[in-house]
Amino acid sequence: MAEQIPSQAPAEIRRATDLLSMYANNVHFELSIWDLKLIFGALEQEQGKEIINQRLAVTIPWLQAKILRLFLQLHVDF
Repeated sequence: MAEQIPSQAPAEIRRATDLLSMYANNVHFELSIWDLKLIFGALEQEQGKEIINQRLAVTIPWLQAKILRLFLQLHVDF
């Protein structure tokens, strides 16, 4: 007979009062053996010149990057 794993309540999610929310139309990727860094920015035009203002960097381990890929694939293909 298979053992039943006790169910666990989902983790509570709380947003910090200083949560950063921004628009990004540009993402730069930096890779290492251990993780993936995503640098988000916005492409802007000044006097006919294109400038990318990078505003936020998020580093995640490869396992999290793979989960993110699956999540995005499911929702973008939907």
